Amino acid sequence: MNFTIVLGVDREHFGQLQIAWATWRKHKPGLFDHPILIFYDSSQVDPRDIRTQLYPNEYQIVPWSPPVASFPGTPGDKWSDPQRHKMLAGFVHVPAAYVRTDYWLKLDADTIATGRDDWIDSDWFKAGTGIVAHKWGLTKPPHQMLELDQWAESFVISTPPLRLFPQDNENKLRHKRIISWCGFFSTELTKFASAFASGSARSACPSELPVCSQDGYMWYLAKRFRYEIVRVNMKSCGWDHCSSTRRLMEKAKEVIDES
Repeated sequence: MNFTIVLGVDREHFGQLQIAWATWRKHKPGLFDHPILIFYDSSQVDPRDIRTQLYPNEYQIVPWSPPVASFPGTPGDKWSDPQRHKMLAGFVHVPAAYVRTDYWLKLDADTIATGRDDWIDSDWFKAGTGIVAHKWGLTKPPHQMLELDQWAESFVISTPPLRLFPQDNENKLRHKRIISWCGFFSTELTKFASAFASGSARSACPSELPVCSQDGYMWYLAKRFRYEIVRVNMKSCGWDHCSSTRRLMEKAKEVIDES
């Protein structure tokens, strides 16, 4: 299975990536047999630091985003912070432009490798597979899928809207979907998603996404356009996701110190 690994870093996430990278080298050395593409926030990260601080350094690095780009949202808000939007949008537009393999693997900078270098199942990748990612059961904010239905109304689409309504007074939408701290995406689907977002009349900038969520947006398109979505327990495949830098450091030390 040939694929490209795509990583995205700003100042905060570059520090996290340095921690996680050591666990990938120890427990999943096979990753480094694949092309690696790293996009970086050109206003926060010096590309020379990426070259000198991540070894091996046989990877492609590209700046993100375009100098004229601006992203909507409320600074500091968990779900709509412009910096969050900027980096998540990079996980659509950058692989669409640069990936040359049929699939690419998104690994978040706070994702730890815990074991199992032979973790990929070829049966995941059948004709029509758009996404293979960690299984998840909710969307926040709760009206995100309805916002995407509304956004898509400006296009002529043969498939019906999803119409996923949250329960009254719920702060989340409960449904079967994926989360992308560890997930494969079809490059074909990604190119389509990038072009779709860029062509929206509602977008003030072609680098935006219609919602501040890469996996929510990609899941929506895959579901709406009937790509296969494979939901996997990535923790059973030798991965773990850490919710804070402190926890990331603790977990990384734990798995690196293992014999």
